[in-house]
Amino acid sequence: MSRRESSRSQAVMTLRDRISDEELRLVEHAEDSARLGYGFSNKAMQQMAGELAHHLGKRATDKPLSNCWLYGFLKRWESRISTLKPSALESNRAKHSTPESVAKYFENLEVAIAEYELQERPDCIYDLDETGISPEHRPPNIIAPIKEKQQQN
Repeated sequence: MSRRESSRSQAVMTLRDRISDEELRLVEHAEDSARLGYGFSNKAMQQMAGELAHHLGKRATDKPLSNCWLYGFLKRWESRISTLKPSALESNRAKHSTPESVAKYFENLEVAIAEYELQERPDCIYDLDETGISPEHRPPNIIAPIKEKQQQN
């Protein structure tokens, strides 16, 4: 019997299964966010995972997890997610300003408004413009599903 098994009186596979279920939630959230155009940077993923571990009582603080955890996480889930470099804002805007992508944006917006019950709470909806945003925006690498080539950011 290994130290882990004896200290927790659980088999190693049981521990791995439990960790996989919790990590699967992170993977699915990262995939969904990337599909909507909001990919997570490595730092954001570490922060989110640290907060989740704290919320689940697995960690004393909600500080970000280490780079070692992140690289292990990406290796464990390399069949579903990877890091990629999104294209700059201007080229993305030109490529993705099709009628289909605009329609998809508004479909996603309707889903989000319904999900968070904002139909009757317009005071909770904010409008942002691009004032003060540099046209040469160079976004950091993001975590995205394997099938995706470029992400809006």
